[in-house]
Amino acid sequence: IENNFNRVYKPCLDPVHAVLDTFWGVKHSKPRPYTKIKSQDMEDLCSVERAGVALGQKTLFTTRNDEKVFLSKGYIPLLVNLTIEDKAAKGLRKHKGGNTRQDAVYVSALEAVRDNRFLLLTGQSGSGKTTFAEYLIFGHTTGVFEKDRDAIPRNESGERRKEILSGLRTLPLLVTVANTQDLADVDDNLRAILESWDSREKERAYDELLLILDGTEKAGSQGMKHIASIANAITPRPHVRLLVLGRDEETQDWTLPVGIAKLQILPLLTTQRYELARKLNLDTDYGSGNGASRPAVFTLSLAAGHVGDTGECALDAWLTVLNPEALQDLLHGALDEWEHQRHGQLNSLTKTTQKWPFVLCTAVQELLVAAQLQTASFQEILDVFDQDAKSAIPIIRSLLNRFAKGEKQEKLICELLNRHEYDLDEEQAQYAALVASEFIDLNNTPLVTQAIARLLKVVEIGTLPLSYRVMAGRYLSLFGDPRDLTELVAVTEGTSLFGSSNHPNSRPVHRLHIGPFKIGAFPVVNQDYGEFVQQTGRTWLSQDGYDPYSRNTPATDLTWHDARAYCQWVTQKWRKEGKIGPNETVRLPSEPQWERASRGDQREPQAGQNVYPWGTNFATSLSNCEELALNNKCTVGLFPQSRSPFGCYDMTGQDTSLYQHIAETMPILNDVQLSSPKDLVSLARGDEPIYVILTSSNDEETGAPWCSDVRAALPFLKETFGKPDGPKAVYESVGPRPGWKKPDNPHKLTWNISAIPTVIRFELRDGRIEETGRLVEAEVYEEGRLQNFVLKSV
Repeated sequence: IENNFNRVYKPCLDPVHAVLDTFWGVKHSKPRPYTKIKSQDMEDLCSVERAGVALGQKTLFTTRNDEKVFLSKGYIPLLVNLTIEDKAAKGLRKHKGGNTRQDAVYVSALEAVRDNRFLLLTGQSGSGKTTFAEYLIFGHTTGVFEKDRDAIPRNESGERRKEILSGLRTLPLLVTVANTQDLADVDDNLRAILESWDSREKERAYDELLLILDGTEKAGSQGMKHIASIANAITPRPHVRLLVLGRDEETQDWTLPVGIAKLQILPLLTTQRYELARKLNLDTDYGSGNGASRPAVFTLSLAAGHVGDTGECALDAWLTVLNPEALQDLLHGALDEWEHQRHGQLNSLTKTTQKWPFVLCTAVQELLVAAQLQTASFQEILDVFDQDAKSAIPIIRSLLNRFAKGEKQEKLICELLNRHEYDLDEEQAQYAALVASEFIDLNNTPLVTQAIARLLKVVEIGTLPLSYRVMAGRYLSLFGDPRDLTELVAVTEGTSLFGSSNHPNSRPVHRLHIGPFKIGAFPVVNQDYGEFVQQTGRTWLSQDGYDPYSRNTPATDLTWHDARAYCQWVTQKWRKEGKIGPNETVRLPSEPQWERASRGDQREPQAGQNVYPWGTNFATSLSNCEELALNNKCTVGLFPQSRSPFGCYDMTGQDTSLYQHIAETMPILNDVQLSSPKDLVSLARGDEPIYVILTSSNDEETGAPWCSDVRAALPFLKETFGKPDGPKAVYESVGPRPGWKKPDNPHKLTWNISAIPTVIRFELRDGRIEETGRLVEAEVYEEGRLQNFVLKSV
């Protein structure tokens, strides 16, 4: 048992081939002959089960009192960046009323595995990915998940809900990936593994096989190709699942095959850490600091008996626990060990790592390298950064933490910013700006100015991995984003293709002629909407509205009515500033206007024609879409490749549909109040007809008309009456549905109507206004009917 345990579950002992050789009879990438499974294979399956049980006794860390904490007792249920609300409503939120913000309730990692047959679960180094995989094995092979379990904390407010995992009986198989070849070997031999699973004894307790691939970021740029191939092979087998584990930075930009969900592990809650310390009879202050929200630093803090306010403090406290010989070995060999890990080389277990396995974690290795380099010269430090700037960021960050605020810290920041000042487009200059920005004093104007110039490069060039671009956007917000985020771009008059045949809600596909208008280059951001709220006193229950790191993200958590009120307020503001003319009005864009600004002059789909702003193939990394799984807003303009033909950012993905404002001279007389047809006399001119369009009001929550016939007619109404030189028209709303249903509805009586939409044509004759025709309900959106009606050909 011990031999099997070592070969499969200890990542330093060539784990891929251990799994393939020991348990599935596959010898180093040579496919297994297609024969019936042998009895020996059943024994190997039993050894997998026994190894899973043994994992419960794996040491996570040893306390200062020399007491071992095992996986079975020390595991904390991880949460992911998916809320119960998002899961139920796919991100559409309905506020329950009142003036209190509602805290998100998060899904657990175990529930995410339960609910997704194919899942990519990511986290930063030290976020607990490998420990989670091992707990999955332990829990499934011991039946822990079948038992009634205590409710777990779901947010910092302390809300608790049970993890309901019963009914999923899975045999997990963990493969630790150290390089591209490891993943290729799994891909090559997967057919044999799956055939072995298909040939198992059907009466065994397990319903499904769960293949877990850990450390996939080490497979490099070819990793996604192998993962896609593995997922494709598994897809036809309904009783096989796939869980892929990888680091955030390396996996964020992966374009995943259809069907693979992607979620991110969240930091540990304060409540979770407090409860584990109490459960282990440790001081509950241990691991309560902000730095200990990362699981690796938390275990380091508990082992050291330290608060864990920073990783550096926790490490230094733990180093005092070691004997002098072990301490010298760790610090002197830290840089070499880090370089070994970067190149996918795994060293043998030492006595230290057996007692404290977290030493093997990359996050802890980076802390150790920084501790080793704190007495080195700046040149030596910068040499490490220049070798691999991206990988060295955590080390430089740790060093800057160690130098604290002072002359040495500021000097290193200056060295980083000046080292590549003549080539700011280079990635090293951009990475240097990112790591330096975290420590720049906001009152140090010269350094802030330098940092802003470099951070703009990160955002505008858009070639760094997404997590770094998100970071750049946050620092830009903090320092003061210099871009004009209220910029208006001109959309020229033209005929565009609207709708899509891909979904019933987007049909029919049709062409519309749209007049010229101006639209915001960016969605309305927190900074600008926040100014409106502060000046008007309007309620805004935003979670991040006044966060200094989120001033340049789209304003959300507001209703359609809030957005309209903002447009009215900003109209007056911009007129005073001269940004728009006295006859121009800011309002929300109509659907055709939004779509033209997004698609430009795109015609019917043709071979070779761009489907997306960047090309013909969908790419996850080029917009803040659901597949990207950022599950949050980010700085506007962070995806330059997705800019529309007219120069609009974030028209794909992001939270933009309600908040992109539009400015134009309105051809439609929306603000006229009519009590009877006689009121049209003053509006009529000569023999030019005037049209009264009776529609429904908009639903308060969706902002769309409550009447389905009105929704169907809108594209045709906008095409006909939305042009600057179009017919003169007045829109009249009959109000909400309940009022419309009443027989004494004033609109029914005034205009003699019984259905909506109704379009009535009036003409001035001998000084009197007369009705000369009308269209009702489906007649309005019958192809060609409205256009002919306007041309008086009916």
